[in-house]
Amino acid sequence: MLENRSTPRLVSVVVPARNAVGTLAEQLAALRQQDYAGAWDVVVADNGSTDGTADLARRWAATLPLRVVDASAQRGASFARNHGWRSASGDLIAFCDADDVVAPHWLGGLVEAARRADLVGGPYEFRRLNTAAGGSWWNGESLPVGLHFLPFIVGGNLAVWADVLAALGGFNEAYARQEDVELSWRAQCASLRLGFASDAVVHCRYRRGLLSMARQGYHDGFTEPHLYRDFRAAGMPPATAWRFPRFVGRLVMAAPGSLTSRTRRALWIRNAGVQLGRLAGSVRYRVLYL
Repeated sequence: MLENRSTPRLVSVVVPARNAVGTLAEQLAALRQQDYAGAWDVVVADNGSTDGTADLARRWAATLPLRVVDASAQRGASFARNHGWRSASGDLIAFCDADDVVAPHWLGGLVEAARRADLVGGPYEFRRLNTAAGGSWWNGESLPVGLHFLPFIVGGNLAVWADVLAALGGFNEAYARQEDVELSWRAQCASLRLGFASDAVVHCRYRRGLLSMARQGYHDGFTEPHLYRDFRAAGMPPATAWRFPRFVGRLVMAAPGSLTSRTRRALWIRNAGVQLGRLAGSVRYRVLYL
């Protein structure tokens, strides 16, 4: 466990981006409005975009301390985040996503909380960038707890001291999804401190379209057996297998009602994707997590 920190010499904000030309400018404009008075810069880690994302980001270098790094060698948020922070100069690394929007006090809130923790995160706000469909999955009052095990920090609203990232080896690139959960749990298993910055708000943008939500649910569900395989020895509880057939039954019964409401339809589709993903992930990782 590390001692309390002083103000960082430099904060580097890492923004992983892949084909984000439609949303990145809004995020960069929000970063330009930060009220943090200390030294900071931005590293956009371009993960092989083909839509001009990198060129768009470079144009913002005239009004932001920003540079773009090529993170196209491997596809995935874990690789892009790792390449971004390893290319950065800051002693504190903050992460946000290219399709969200940070509030003006986001960076200042993370820096203040990071003086008392090794990794810190802030809350998501869901109304500004979304319709009613989808709802909120987290009340934002404290760090969420994943799969009845340990709290975790969402990767799109995260700050970590650079030496802590180095000691942990960064994000686990074997995880295509929920790499933030894996990092948070691994840090806690190493007796590192997680902190919560209630005023470091990120406005979160949901995925658009039912197919995209189904795909997201499937990949999240597919990752859960992977997490169970890696953390069951640390105390992660198993899923209760008898719940799976009952849950499938509920999905079948709920299907007619889901057609009458876009919100219910989106939730039904995502939950169905999660259950299918858990089934496939249990086969892939040779554990029972249903």
